[in-house]
Amino acid sequence: MIKIIFSLLIQSAFATTPVQNILDPGAIDRKIDPCQNFYQYSCGSWLKEFKLPADKASYWRQGNVLSDHVEESLNTLLLKLSENQKATGTQAKLGTYYKTCIDNKEKDIAGYTELKRRLKELDGLKDRASISKHFAQLALVGSHELFEFYSDQDLKDSSQMIATVDRGGMSLPDPDYYLKEDDKSKEIREHYKVNIASMMTLMGETESLSKEIADKILAFETDLAKHSMKKDDMRDTAKRFHPMNFQGLKDLAPNIDWEVFVAGLGISVPKKLNVIEPEFIKNLNSILGQMKTSDLINILKYKFIHRSAYYLAGPLQQEDFSFWKKYLDGQNELPPRWKYCTQVVAGDMNEALGEAYVSSIPNAQEIRDKTKVLFHNIKNSFAVDLKKLTWMDKSTRIEAEKKLAKLTGKIAYPEQWRDYSKLEIKSDSFYTNELRATEFETRRDLAKIGKPTDRSEWQMSVWEANAYYTSANNEMVLPLGELVPPVFDPTSSDAANYSSLGGSTIGHELTHGFDDSGKDMDADGNFVAWWTPTAKKSFENLSTCFVTQTEAYDIIPGSKLRIRGKATLGENLADNGGLKLGLMALNKLSKRSTPKFENLNEMQQYFLAYAQGWCTKISDEKLRDNLLTNFHPPPEFRVNAVVANRPEFAKAFNCKVGTPMAPKKRCSLW
Repeated sequence: MIKIIFSLLIQSAFATTPVQNILDPGAIDRKIDPCQNFYQYSCGSWLKEFKLPADKASYWRQGNVLSDHVEESLNTLLLKLSENQKATGTQAKLGTYYKTCIDNKEKDIAGYTELKRRLKELDGLKDRASISKHFAQLALVGSHELFEFYSDQDLKDSSQMIATVDRGGMSLPDPDYYLKEDDKSKEIREHYKVNIASMMTLMGETESLSKEIADKILAFETDLAKHSMKKDDMRDTAKRFHPMNFQGLKDLAPNIDWEVFVAGLGISVPKKLNVIEPEFIKNLNSILGQMKTSDLINILKYKFIHRSAYYLAGPLQQEDFSFWKKYLDGQNELPPRWKYCTQVVAGDMNEALGEAYVSSIPNAQEIRDKTKVLFHNIKNSFAVDLKKLTWMDKSTRIEAEKKLAKLTGKIAYPEQWRDYSKLEIKSDSFYTNELRATEFETRRDLAKIGKPTDRSEWQMSVWEANAYYTSANNEMVLPLGELVPPVFDPTSSDAANYSSLGGSTIGHELTHGFDDSGKDMDADGNFVAWWTPTAKKSFENLSTCFVTQTEAYDIIPGSKLRIRGKATLGENLADNGGLKLGLMALNKLSKRSTPKFENLNEMQQYFLAYAQGWCTKISDEKLRDNLLTNFHPPPEFRVNAVVANRPEFAKAFNCKVGTPMAPKKRCSLW
């Protein structure tokens, strides 16, 4: 096994926010017994002292400190481009887009004029054809009022891109928000109606009509929610795969003129589609057949206003923020204007800005090369682990080994960058530029339909402190933004680095290829049954332990809310598998660097690095929302439940059997 010695950091002259080390002695609460609650032991002092910023509903000690640092660097790049009169091409577009945002911090008059013009167009809708055409116009600028239509890989042939139809129309975060009958859910729905009415009034409707519209919108969305797939089923590949031809889609929802719709998108009639939730589309069709055109127009108006409000400084943005961010999430303020503008431009032109960002980092190639070594070390540990699994039969193991062997990693940044030459950016209006940027990206996505898959494409910005695994490509993607402290730190021990970057990140993503959803796809990313019935049954039985463990965890004492065991199973398996793989890879190193840290030995540093990587301050509102909508369990659970499943942890901290972090029964799979 090759030892990896990290000696490089991403150096940036632009950022001023200090970055932290992986291991933070100041975060530890020594009054807490690590065998009772390892999350509170590892993060307790930080949680007590850290004040949640007014512009955030949650703050992840590891991820947010990195994003703050990167946003300063990106802002400096954008500021320089906006002031550079000689900038041309894509760099000029970045600068202009940013400048229109900064200059419209009070109220985008031209933007409001454009919004009113588009809303007035809706009044002209009279029949099925004109409505279907407008569905397309709205979809092009990211307003999916009733359903979504986009490109995706064919689950049976991942080498090809096909059209995909998914549910839409519901503005609240999850169908359960419409259907649950507890007092808080009812309160949220009443606040939602007030928000709808206020938004409509701000755009010129009478107060009485606005309230009537709000009632009808909530009733409409509730009807959609009743026919939506449950959260637990959304990770079941078979339940999300319903291939059909274009005629099949027309038969499913004849009240939409699909020929007019796809023509409005500027694409040819697709030969093959995947309708993710056919029952939802059938119900939508039934609703449209009974709905008055005037009611549909008002629904479309509100949803387009809501889609636009975040990009229009002034009363509309403030009203939208007050419900969606302040009330629902517990975020008290909008980000500062410089940060807001940086986030929007970075989101809409991510690879253009990403290319400039990577160019500003002189040692990016060296970081990439060294990270590849760590990736292969973790992957090799997974190969060893597969051979040791006693619950998997030989034929399934052979296929699993083939899949792992083919699993690839994209590290740091793409080989080639996206072409933005066809994107039009002007100095007229920030909001209008945002519409243009969204339409550019939508058309780029739709153009893939019916074509071979471009497996070189990235789905994440290079500066993001994150990573992902995609089963259709059987690949892990690890951006440059993840390869800095406090994820990777050359001054920390090998134990800390192999935990934070090796296990928590790389090992986690590799395990996703074999979790409850990833296991459905073969080595080439196709939905193929490669598990024997015996192995599949063993997987399900062992997974049940994790589901039971998850649902028993009391994340909010006294509350009926629980973590969804099945919905979060994929992340739970990845957390457990990643922590194990990082530890295996660390133990394979022939020589290891273990600097002294707070009298903690190597194994203790390994587990502390894992735990401190999840230290998160979160508002009560955001935590509630995450429990209802997120496939990721809360950070406290991701620490305590995961380390409790590792016997090495109990040994490292001398935990007695039966203590919370050393249970008599542990869950194990990968």
